Amino acid sequence: MNTGENPNEIKKERREQGLTLQEALDNYIADNPKLKPGTVREYRAMMKNHTGDWLNKPIKNVTADMVQKLHTKITRDQKPEQANKTVRTLRAIFYQNKNLLPDNPACLPRKKWNKSERRTRVVQDFQ
Repeated sequence: MNTGENPNEIKKERREQGLTLQEALDNYIADNPKLKPGTVREYRAMMKNHTGDWLNKPIKNVTADMVQKLHTKITRDQKPEQANKTVRTLRAIFYQNKNLLPDNPACLPRKKWNKSERRTRVVQDFQ
């Protein structure tokens, strides 16, 4: 109020802009209390590292094309499995907020995903 701005107008503008990706991530973590602390750290680090410039964008502004380009970039620059994990996390966040989105932009066709090799190593008793 000291700045001369109406706080109700500011709140209204924020509501019209919509939920940001950071807020959606925070809500996802809060709504899934069974997530282990390591998983929460991994999700936050992944979103910060790969979607850092998207965190303050409204989720309704994230498009399927943006997600596809992100997946391709992570695949090229890092590990293919990391790209899959990032998009899987985005898909879960967007799915939780499906009432705000017409379609889930992180639902890539199966053929766009990177193939991951199954682990075949068995942990021995002495390890």
